[in-house]
Amino acid sequence: MTEFQITKSIPQTEGIASTVKDVDVRGAYADAVEKFLEDNSSMGEQWQNKVLDLLLCPIKTPSQKGDLRGSNPYMLTFMQEHFDGLDLITLQRLRQAYEQNKNKTPFPETYIETGLALIPKKEEIFERNSNLASKLYLDFKTRKIELDEGKVPNFAQLRLSPDGENGLIFLLNRTATRDNIPNLKDYKWDYKGESGLFRAYLSGYSNWGVDGDYLEYSGEVGRVVRYDAEGVTQKKIGLCFQRDNNLKKRIDEFRKRTF
Repeated sequence: MTEFQITKSIPQTEGIASTVKDVDVRGAYADAVEKFLEDNSSMGEQWQNKVLDLLLCPIKTPSQKGDLRGSNPYMLTFMQEHFDGLDLITLQRLRQAYEQNKNKTPFPETYIETGLALIPKKEEIFERNSNLASKLYLDFKTRKIELDEGKVPNFAQLRLSPDGENGLIFLLNRTATRDNIPNLKDYKWDYKGESGLFRAYLSGYSNWGVDGDYLEYSGEVGRVVRYDAEGVTQKKIGLCFQRDNNLKKRIDEFRKRTF
């Protein structure tokens, strides 16, 4: 039995995944970002502006179909961490949808990100995003999780931590273990970086890559994709905390940019 073999218990392409709509998440996302900034206000104004760039700039105006446009690992990790009811598609599930669709992406002309790939090199030196990679690697070591040829944690296995130098860094959350983080070598990649921290994605042309090292960048063809379990009503996205009324100007402008 191979890792990606499809069984009857796995839903077929119809219903296995859907793109997140702008109107469903924009307001809640703005509330969550605002609360996060307030909770970490001691980091200072310069830090706040950098975090706003990382979390707000990726999101564009809605597409004609109402999809939320744009994505990057920062916003996807943040969404998965702070939204109750959002189950972002994992590498394993996206691969299932891909194979059920005759080895073609179920989302043509868009790219779908599934997590981050941490690829080691001899002497623990990282070439791409070296600072971010080193801090995530230290977390792996603290947890006694070996990298081997590389690991690809899903966004549901990551969390964001405030950092004075980078704004935000990626760390493992409590659900990540040595047994459930995907191994780089277990997947076939069309494009692969040599060493560092990379975006893991399926392109709109059905290519699999772990070579996207521009973690802050987002194109308008990026989409946020959630997993839809068979026979289960899609949960409405909500915040895991109460919103605050003190809106900052930039977040307020972002919130209003809807239909």
